[in-house]
Amino acid sequence: MGGPGYEYWVPDDTDARRLRGEKFAEGAERKPWFDLGRWRIEIQAPPGRLNDRFLVALSPSLGRDRSGEVQGFTLSAGTGDALATDGSVILFPTDPGPIAFTWPGPQRRLLFAGSPQGPRCRWRSTG
Repeated sequence: MGGPGYEYWVPDDTDARRLRGEKFAEGAERKPWFDLGRWRIEIQAPPGRLNDRFLVALSPSLGRDRSGEVQGFTLSAGTGDALATDGSVILFPTDPGPIAFTWPGPQRRLLFAGSPQGPRCRWRSTG
């Protein structure tokens, strides 16, 4: 959401099919020492859901499309979500059990996020 003229736009209902809203720019100051946030992300769960899980990966850039630089991939064992960037594999496990996956490319860093408190990890590479 956002862009020039809509930096402070806020929807006034939860129905994403109708883009009704209001600009809340009152009190905002444009000074050279303030970074003006021109864009933001808003995520809305489908109506009637009790639980949702969102995984958002940002790859900002100026002047070029980077949409293909962050890719999700499927775990071959275990439950959770997985992402690959140019340099990293990021795992978001949902259960404390074993996870298995095929390394998607030339990444050299493995990151875990959102795992239950106090997990123990053991890494074993085959191949």
